[in-house]
Amino acid sequence: MSPKESKTTEPSPAELAAVTGFAPGGPLADYAAYLRANGHETVVADGGRRLWVSSGPRFLERMPIENYDEPDPAEVRGLLGRPGIWAATWVRAPDADPPPNAFNYVCSLKDYRIDGLPRHARADVRYGLRNYTVRLSTPDELADKGFAADADTAERHGVGRPTPEGLRRYAASIRGSRLFDIWGAWKGDDLAAWMTVARFDAFAMLCMVRSRSGARGSPNNAVLYVATRRYLVGDGLPYVTAGLSTIKAGTNALNLHEYKIRMGYEARPVCRRFAVRPLLAPVLKTRAGSWLLEKAAGTSSVLQRASGLARLMSGREKDPLAWACPQALAEESKDSGAAS
Repeated sequence: MSPKESKTTEPSPAELAAVTGFAPGGPLADYAAYLRANGHETVVADGGRRLWVSSGPRFLERMPIENYDEPDPAEVRGLLGRPGIWAATWVRAPDADPPPNAFNYVCSLKDYRIDGLPRHARADVRYGLRNYTVRLSTPDELADKGFAADADTAERHGVGRPTPEGLRRYAASIRGSRLFDIWGAWKGDDLAAWMTVARFDAFAMLCMVRSRSGARGSPNNAVLYVATRRYLVGDGLPYVTAGLSTIKAGTNALNLHEYKIRMGYEARPVCRRFAVRPLLAPVLKTRAGSWLLEKAAGTSSVLQRASGLARLMSGREKDPLAWACPQALAEESKDSGAAS
């Protein structure tokens, strides 16, 4: 370790909570209540051990994602029969047929630390910790200082531009919740990167992850590292989930994939299953419908998701995970765990 790197110090628990405290977390039922209170569709299943939650307009996704059981067909039919629900998705363990079509990003390292990361990530995290103060932040700070990172992230991902009012509503929705932590990388009063995390009894889930374009000093690496280490090492949770790879067309999925792997998250191949209302089948399950949606998607988040879904369901996507270039990533991670 060079003399410069040896000066890097991780924030103490007191420094992390200097402005506001940690959320204690709670059961999945609390998350269902939060979503319903904010106008989102939620269906509680299996005595509260599983949820079907809105992950986009007219779209339900099962959580925890790491529950790989096949749902009862009657349960799925009931979901699609609910007003306004057009599609439902869940995850199964990878099968030979059909092949895996998504990655589930999970970090479960009990000794998550800088020295256990690949070389480039080690440098980025240390750089970020030297240049920024990483700490828990308040909803008011998020609403007042977080929009630039929100807008820049949307632009990089090619989706519709958010609004300051939307971010203020989101910040207000999590104010006082026992589930949500807001992590920020600060330089003075500039919030260069932030993320919200839902903390449950058995795991933590990354929710919104945002950073300023062109922000120097790796603030996003610092935020993700400190938060992940807190939940795995400080709180002793079994895992932190960063969710599934996107099915949206036109997004920079490869960059996100590489970033998460370098930051110690495992990309687990899974088979993502979908069920849609019969009236949508001619659009989503045919090549013609898939081509039409792809041409119409533009920057619409809804149409981008529909276009990606149609590529999978129509069979146009022959090798759904080819974009990830696993051979190159394996070479990148060979030095993982070596001390600098």
